[in-house]
Amino acid sequence: MQPQISQHYLWMNSAKEIWDSVAETYSQKLNVSRAYKLRSDVKNLRQGEKSLATYFSTLKSLWQEIDLIEAVTWNTPNDAETYRKFVERNRVFDFLTGLNPEYDITKQNILSKESVSLSQAYALVSSEESRRQVQVQRVSTNDHYANMGVKPKGIIGAPSGTGKKEVVCEYCKKPKHTKDKCWKLHPSLVPIRS
Repeated sequence: MQPQISQHYLWMNSAKEIWDSVAETYSQKLNVSRAYKLRSDVKNLRQGEKSLATYFSTLKSLWQEIDLIEAVTWNTPNDAETYRKFVERNRVFDFLTGLNPEYDITKQNILSKESVSLSQAYALVSSEESRRQVQVQRVSTNDHYANMGVKPKGIIGAPSGTGKKEVVCEYCKKPKHTKDKCWKLHPSLVPIRS
């Protein structure tokens, strides 16, 4: 405790009296302005340019601070479970609300289910993000192969079978040979039939 603060507590009779007074004076519990600010931050938070993981971590940090300052008193054990489910559902809504539009179909799928935990919602969106990244990589791989004049196996329009790249001659544009082995460009390479 800083000296200028401790002077206020020098003449108190017990440690409990000091701690109770400090808690009452400096505690963030029931700080309505702070609670409002945090809830506003949650409602206004959008994924934007942030990665899914960064967006989700920021939300979780805000929720944890809200949990610290909002004290809830339970009358029965069932109250705690009912409140937990209520909070979980609202946090799923908060999470989905801030996601970028490319996740709209995933959001619809999550909202069509009766009960989805926050962890499950994050896992489903994360899975969609991974699927999209693979799709983007596949498209850039197709562009790379198209620029080389070859088609890899597994890409639409590519030959099936061995999985080897189909080589195309840059000179005559025919498959199965390269420019340096092209018979039209190098007639001396034509095999002699016996």
